[in-house]
Amino acid sequence: MHEVLLLEEVILHMKVKTVSVNQKHIVLAEDDSDDCELLIDTLNKRTDVSRVTTVQNGVDLLALLEYTAELSDLPDLIILDHNMPRMNGQETLQLLKASPRYSKIPVAIFSTQTSKLFTAECLALGAVKVYSKPTEFAKYQETIFKIIETI
Repeated sequence: MHEVLLLEEVILHMKVKTVSVNQKHIVLAEDDSDDCELLIDTLNKRTDVSRVTTVQNGVDLLALLEYTAELSDLPDLIILDHNMPRMNGQETLQLLKASPRYSKIPVAIFSTQTSKLFTAECLALGAVKVYSKPTEFAKYQETIFKIIETI
């Protein structure tokens, strides 16, 4: 069983959930709780992931990163959904890549939005890759594993 830590709503009244899994630290910005649970379940099958932290939107992600005092505590990978409230994935990506502190963190977009224009825009903003969210569980897991391989 993996340890589940809930950081109190200290960081701008947001709910942050951290799940210990094994080596790399991944942050998922996703507003759909089912997608979050599916991603965590998929990552539980990996031995190269130490921590998965989920936030519900881009605003909460940026606040979480600001709260992270040590550069060594920043995530190894950020996975962004696009369709989130308050700040979507593309807006969040743009702010991350404009920041000297966060610009080196690999960011993958994992979304139902996958038009060629959207993909090109995200790649131009600095995303390592744009992945389509599959509807089948096996393909979902396979895609998550591909995302992890980017780091």
